[in-house]
Amino acid sequence: THNGEMLTYNTLLGFNVLEAARQNGVKRALVVSTSCVYPDDAEVPIKEDAFNGTPEGVNEGYALGKINMEKQAQYYVNEYGMEIAIARPNNAYGAGDIWDGKKSHVIPALIKRVLDGEDPLTVWGSGEQSRAFVHVCDIAHGFMLLTEHYAVGDPVNVGHQNETRIGELAKKICELT
Repeated sequence: THNGEMLTYNTLLGFNVLEAARQNGVKRALVVSTSCVYPDDAEVPIKEDAFNGTPEGVNEGYALGKINMEKQAQYYVNEYGMEIAIARPNNAYGAGDIWDGKKSHVIPALIKRVLDGEDPLTVWGSGEQSRAFVHVCDIAHGFMLLTEHYAVGDPVNVGHQNETRIGELAKKICELT
């Protein structure tokens, strides 16, 4: 992984966008964070209060960059009176998914592997791990509601409690393809 690079680029990107918004008088903004800010052992479904400053190990640099951006947003709410919503989306899927097996998220990666003829299909880990998959349209709707009604610098998970086990997802993808 490239944790140092991810930390640098995500921190700079977040800081530059928020500072430009502040300098140009933007009153309300949305910060898109990530559910990767939670520790590996966070109880599922994840609640906002599970955040303890120790992010998911595999994506640590990325998550720390997002944590920096969340913190800056909170400072800007308090110091400059900006209205900033902070969203932590769960596992998105839908239009725009990347279908490159090395860069894909879980759903498109599994679909691609099945369509490429991987037999037997190998899933990550035991297949018992679970995720709350959320369609990108639902996430976009959640972002709009959050920005309109809760732009107070308080992070909110954008997802739901319906968990799907990776093994069950793989079986369903095999059935449908």
